[in-house]
Amino acid sequence: MNAPVAALWSAHVHHASVHRWLEARPETDAVLSCGLTEAGFIRVINAAYGVPVADAKAVLAAFRERARLGYLADTPSPLDALPARVRSHKQVMDGYLTGLAGAPDDIARLVERALTADNPTPRYSAPLHAKFFLFLKWLLPDRMLEFIVRLRK
Repeated sequence: MNAPVAALWSAHVHHASVHRWLEARPETDAVLSCGLTEAGFIRVINAAYGVPVADAKAVLAAFRERARLGYLADTPSPLDALPARVRSHKQVMDGYLTGLAGAPDDIARLVERALTADNPTPRYSAPLHAKFFLFLKWLLPDRMLEFIVRLRK
């Protein structure tokens, strides 16, 4: 998360070097991001620079486009999964993990895929947010899990 922060904030100690590196990359070189990096970016610029979470998401989306950043799609991006009610850096990671909990439809699709596949490998074919939801279902009492799912909506 430090590279995007450094690239966007001119006061950052590494701003010039990161900016040069991003500009010097050949068109074919990809720089990839992931959900935790992006959530960390949103958290850091909210905490350190006072940028509202909604504005931080907009800055991140524009930066991804301008800097030709790719995304490791193992989990949804915080641009999509972070609930709108998240307003502070203290809520970003919890909000993002809540957004990853997965909808019941995701679990149903996973079970259907496992039951109908010729060679079922749900461990490898399930999206990470579905695995996370199954872990929460195993870990938490039903009432707590229902509360988390309601928070997501």
